[in-house]
Amino acid sequence: MKSYKSFFFGIASVLSVLTAAWGIEPSARMNSAMPPEPPADSVSSETAPPLHYPFDDRYGDRTSNPHDTNGMYLKDPANIKESVEYDPENNRYNINERMGDLFYRNPSYMSF
Repeated sequence: MKSYKSFFFGIASVLSVLTAAWGIEPSARMNSAMPPEPPADSVSSETAPPLHYPFDDRYGDRTSNPHDTNGMYLKDPANIKESVEYDPENNRYNINERMGDLFYRNPSYMSF
């Protein structure tokens, strides 16, 4: 009876050591090897079919280039701020759309 216990204990010990060794090996390989490259896109932009419902982005400001009011065109996010300032030196209105300190769209102006 004692020989069965020592036999099963020996097998369990060997299996636990092998399991620990197999568990450590993949992580060691991941740290030393470069990550695999992602697969190339299967469809390039030249061969991609056109959109079924194409849409265009608005260029310029809202007043000189109004955008379509279709439901497919969503409103601008809340972090985009539009400002209109009068410039008395040049006698024009400067229209800016900013996202924080960065320009979201190119600044435009309207003459008086």
